[in-house]
Amino acid sequence: MENKGDFLAGVVIGTAVGALLGLLFAPAPGEETRQKVAEKGKEVGAMAIEKAKEKSEVAIETAKAIIEQVKEKLPDSKEVHEALNSIENDIR
Repeated sequence: MENKGDFLAGVVIGTAVGALLGLLFAPAPGEETRQKVAEKGKEVGAMAIEKAKEKSEVAIETAKAIIEQVKEKLPDSKEVHEALNSIENDIR
């Protein structure tokens, strides 16, 4: 699954770099080019933030699933379960 994330990140970065290079080499006045670069930068930044949120949500869900698996496999110890519950509450 990590390979998909790396590939997607490469696509996003490649698209951003390609768009910026296209803008820089296109015949347009300097002010217009700077405005386009700024707009594309904001778009790429928003995409990066969205992807980071998605990845963090996946990480949180994975951590919760691991905690549940550990709870099922550990002996029935009140202290251990309280510690795991504390960790689980911290990641929410």
